[in-house]
Amino acid sequence: MLLPMTDRSHTHLDRNGASKIEIAIDPSLLDFVGTAIARLGYLHPRSIFSVEAGVVVVDGVDLDAAAVRRDVLHALYRERILDQTMPLRQRLIEGLLSR
Repeated sequence: MLLPMTDRSHTHLDRNGASKIEIAIDPSLLDFVGTAIARLGYLHPRSIFSVEAGVVVVDGVDLDAAAVRRDVLHALYRERILDQTMPLRQRLIEGLLSR
């Protein structure tokens, strides 16, 4: 059964209650998917995350699609922010340590 969502995510349910959630990822965030998925394991330890052609796929049981989507996108944005601010952080630390 396919339940379309307005956010381009899809949830597939089987007879046993297992869920498969597909979350389309903006191309600008694809570089951060690997590290974001690694961090998501602690939020959803009973789920399996994978990436297929720009889509994060989450397999699990009794998944809350909205919460999983929120957590995936939050992790992606955090990784992007960390990457973008790393040069500034390094310069700040170097400046503080050189005094």
